[in-house]
Amino acid sequence: MWKHEDITLRYPSGHPEAKDVAGAWILNFDGGCRKGMGSGGWILCGPDGRCHAGGGWYYGREGPTNNVAEAQTMARAVALVKEGGWVEHRGKLLVRGDADLIIKFLNKSARPGKRELVVMVKRTQEALRGWGRTVHFQWVPREENKMADWLSNVAASREADVTLPEL
Repeated sequence: MWKHEDITLRYPSGHPEAKDVAGAWILNFDGGCRKGMGSGGWILCGPDGRCHAGGGWYYGREGPTNNVAEAQTMARAVALVKEGGWVEHRGKLLVRGDADLIIKFLNKSARPGKRELVVMVKRTQEALRGWGRTVHFQWVPREENKMADWLSNVAASREADVTLPEL
């Protein structure tokens, strides 16, 4: 099993949301577009800090924007985590990324304007509908999202999807 020391909760103990995310599974995601190539990376760690799954997706040379790659990665990763059954019954999931705008969309403090972003936000919301889990979305600085960023870069450099066991 992988263990990633950079994935830590940032809420101080007195913060009102600290109790809501204690013992949560943590899903970090990152996406990007470099030289017209889109890619995304994700990593899922349990409450004990052990990483259980992760990988990177290569979106090709379609030329997506950074925000579209971020939103696409988040939507796919959330759906995959739900389908994979990692977060046990009544478990909590903390979805973290360094894409401030995408996190704001999911926390409903901003509205997506670009059509592709609207579609990805709706996909994420649909994946979570009826799941019965507590889900929080949190922005983190890029320095706290290194593993997801690295997996995104590996997928882009290989121009192929990757998973942790393959690396």
